[in-house]
Amino acid sequence: MDELEAKTYEVYKKAMEKGLLVGISNEIALLTCRIYASKIIGRPISLRSLDKDVRHRIYKLLTKLNMTFEPPKTDLTYYINMFDLDNDVKQDVVKIAQKLTPNGKDPKGIVGALIYVISKQHGRVITQKEISLKLDVSQVTLRHRIKEISRFLNYK
Repeated sequence: MDELEAKTYEVYKKAMEKGLLVGISNEIALLTCRIYASKIIGRPISLRSLDKDVRHRIYKLLTKLNMTFEPPKTDLTYYINMFDLDNDVKQDVVKIAQKLTPNGKDPKGIVGALIYVISKQHGRVITQKEISLKLDVSQVTLRHRIKEISRFLNYK
């Protein structure tokens, strides 16, 4: 049993013990517990691929379970941990992100751009599309932030 399965079981068991899953389909209950468990262990699962009705039912159950799903907007490590990056890339992203001020820009776009540019500097291939899907940022926004970050770092 891997870490995600173990944590999912633990969350599901606690919810069952509290009687919070009564009247909830097993599919939604298990999926919700898996999503929450993935957040706990730092490997969040995107809900974008799910049907709108299913997403709504999951958010409703998360609320019922008093489990918040949205990460704090300033939590860089949450966004960085969405990717399988080397430690040196992670450290560089955090170090540079701390020097930047968002100036009203969405932090996800800035972090995504940093991940892209720094990964490229370290010779790791990660596509803009992959970043935009995982961070829920448009590719256009990501490209704009990449240009800004590249200018800031004097990198082409």
